[in-house]
Amino acid sequence: GLFLVAAYAINNKGEIAGYGYKSGSTYATAFVLVPPPTPEPPAEPLLFDAGIDIRPYNSQNRINIRARWGLIPVAILSADGFNAPREVDRDSLTFGRTGDEKSLAFCVPWKWDANHDRRKDLICYFHERLAEFQCEDTEGILKGNTFDDGPFMGTDRVQVVPCPPPRKHHHKK
Repeated sequence: GLFLVAAYAINNKGEIAGYGYKSGSTYATAFVLVPPPTPEPPAEPLLFDAGIDIRPYNSQNRINIRARWGLIPVAILSADGFNAPREVDRDSLTFGRTGDEKSLAFCVPWKWDANHDRRKDLICYFHERLAEFQCEDTEGILKGNTFDDGPFMGTDRVQVVPCPPPRKHHHKK
């Protein structure tokens, strides 16, 4: 029922002060418009850090960005209180340059001790092309969920090939 005529000020909270007229009145009335509270964004679930080994048994971790049908093996390493083959929801796994790439090809049905710690690890293969690595990338990121404890993430370094060498800057003298 208030006809707003003018706004004169706004503060850091977004509150607006001004004046207007009530219906049928000739007297000005001051107003303050208060914006509704901004809802807090939902909290991101905490990710626990799972150890991974990209290309187990090969320390170079080369990713060929020109590969058409290449697969990248990634070991999800078991640890105290975490049995990767038993606890990881394989359908939730994503892997690549950001960790959100849907590149899963398959996980092997057998258990393998990839890091020789006497714990069985989960080995999964990801499509090299779908992982979307680029020349400047230096790490691969795996994300997924466990059946009981929720989301996890793991990282390992990568070397993307073939990439052109960095350009040298030539200065004129």
